[in-house]
Amino acid sequence: MKWFQPKPSSSVPQQPVNYPSDVVVETESGYWYIKGKSKLRIFSDRSLDSWQVDTLPGSDASVSKFKQVGVLGFRNGTLVRNIADGRYYLISENKRRHIVSPDVFEYYGFDMAYAMSVSQAEIDIHDEGEVLS
Repeated sequence: MKWFQPKPSSSVPQQPVNYPSDVVVETESGYWYIKGKSKLRIFSDRSLDSWQVDTLPGSDASVSKFKQVGVLGFRNGTLVRNIADGRYYLISENKRRHIVSPDVFEYYGFDMAYAMSVSQAEIDIHDEGEVLS
């Protein structure tokens, strides 16, 4: 059940809005995660899906007062598989942690079938963390 029912597009705000922190706003130029007085561009639909949040309708004008400070990747705890090289990673502390042993899946209870398939560009938005073996 969604907590938010989108408004008709004719009522999308066309002036700066004082959005609360930790909401996602969909605008003409993409999705934005609002954090305090800043905004982070959400890199892809897959990274947005990892956050499992509803989005608020907005416009580029409605988020214009927020300073862009970076890009938001995958939620911590997300298991991803890079389709470019087949490697599996766990996103942890906003870093990609390469899983190099199948024992890691068993130890943590991960199911490889639930890994989100992602591109090299999506992997690269996260700094490299320590290897999980």
